Amino acid sequence: MNGLAYVKFAHAYAELFRLMYGGFAVQHKDNAELVQARRENSEVTTEAIRRMIGSAVDEKQILAFSVAVRSFVHGFAVLWIDSHLESSESDIEALAESAFEFSMHAFPDMDRLQRKAASSPKRAD
Repeated sequence: MNGLAYVKFAHAYAELFRLMYGGFAVQHKDNAELVQARRENSEVTTEAIRRMIGSAVDEKQILAFSVAVRSFVHGFAVLWIDSHLESSESDIEALAESAFEFSMHAFPDMDRLQRKAASSPKRAD
């Protein structure tokens, strides 16, 4: 699910979204199905970022980017469903697209990182 689909889902199904991320989820945080769903959600985002970034950064950085992206998108969704964004639905969707595009600039310059990795001497293990 991409960022825009996520926020549109949150807006269209605000009660379900709140149930998924609110008190119910907290009260049942040890439920095996919820634990698995959280893990899968995290893995999907992390894998998408890994494919986008490649091998130029380490796993800690990929995890940090994954958490940042999920936090950004989730925060935008909450702002919308809690009426902190005052505009028409189409204007908010356009704002979401622009905001998500802007957030992509938080990623490092991948060309530069890949050139640096390629030019670094390989270490013998």
